[in-house]
Amino acid sequence: MRMRERNVSSRQIFDVLRNGKGIDGPKLDKYGDWRIKLKRFSAGRIVQVVIVVKSNHLEVVTVI
Repeated sequence: MRMRERNVSSRQIFDVLRNGKGIDGPKLDKYGDWRIKLKRFSAGRIVQVVIVVKSNHLEVVTVI
């Protein structure tokens, strides 16, 4: 939903996940998961992605 609102493509998100720099975290959230905010200049703009690290996968929380 936020991707559409903020005009961010899946390709940009994957670029941030692969090549982005951690700018916040990791922090333990109230659910016992680790949250990290990644940032990268992708496709002409700065994109930030907040992820949660689960035991065997990552989940994208939001895109900024």
